[in-house]
Amino acid sequence: MARESSSSSSEVRATAAAATQRVFRWSFFVEVYSELRKVEWPTREQVVRLTIVAIVLTAMVGVLLGAADLLLNYILDDLVVNP
Repeated sequence: MARESSSSSSEVRATAAAATQRVFRWSFFVEVYSELRKVEWPTREQVVRLTIVAIVLTAMVGVLLGAADLLLNYILDDLVVNP
């Protein structure tokens, strides 16, 4: 008889925990939506301009790293391979 009450109390606790988790998930998304409504989103022009800046800077860093790689490769070939 004692086993029946302990198993039913654990079932109740599990059900309560699941219900609490569902409420928490729902409230989380409600809060996320509320916060996203407060965000000041960039204009289309700002997005385009900043995207172009990011692409140009990425290309410049790529060229710089490529040049450094070629230079170091040339130097190390002369020092190590052909001493």
